[in-house]
Amino acid sequence: MLMKKNLVKLSIIFFAAIFSCSYGYSGNLPKLGESVKPIDNIRNNEVNISNPVKAEPPLIEPLAPKNFSDAYSNIIIRQGKYSNYLKDMDQIIPLLESMKQLIEDKNNINIQLFCAKSNTINLYISDLIKKYENKPEKYYESYKQLTGINKSLVEIANYWQKSIKYKKIIRGSSNDRITDDKIIQKKLDSVLKSIITALDILKENSDK
Repeated sequence: MLMKKNLVKLSIIFFAAIFSCSYGYSGNLPKLGESVKPIDNIRNNEVNISNPVKAEPPLIEPLAPKNFSDAYSNIIIRQGKYSNYLKDMDQIIPLLESMKQLIEDKNNINIQLFCAKSNTINLYISDLIKKYENKPEKYYESYKQLTGINKSLVEIANYWQKSIKYKKIIRGSSNDRITDDKIIQKKLDSVLKSIITALDILKENSDK
């Protein structure tokens, strides 16, 4: 009898354990294909993130060409901001040419012609100085040459006039006249070199 009772108890415990395990999870299982992504898709996404495609930078065209052909460079320069300066320089060229010819003609040079041409050049260059003395053009070699020539011509004219004036009063001897003539000729030769140099510079950039 005791053996039967024990068997009955074990049977009850065994079936109770089976029924209790069947109620361990009460939720719904997920459907395949909805919440679980395929492995191939995950790998493709990882590749795209780790190796992003770099966009090519847009091509930027230069605002202006760096070099101009010889056929157009002269026109561009002449139409630039310094065209007025070049025009002013062109007006000085014939005056310097005339003074150069006078100084080179040593047999016919005289104080009247020299002073007349010197005064005309002085008027033009004085006007240039007023116009460009506070501008970048004052650093140009042509500007420096012209201001130096103007100063030399004024000095020569003044010395020449004074030498003639004092010949009758103080310096009337032949030795004084020879000395004065040598000084004047030396000054003329010096300013002639400056005029030739200035003409070379001016003609190189001239429109004429």
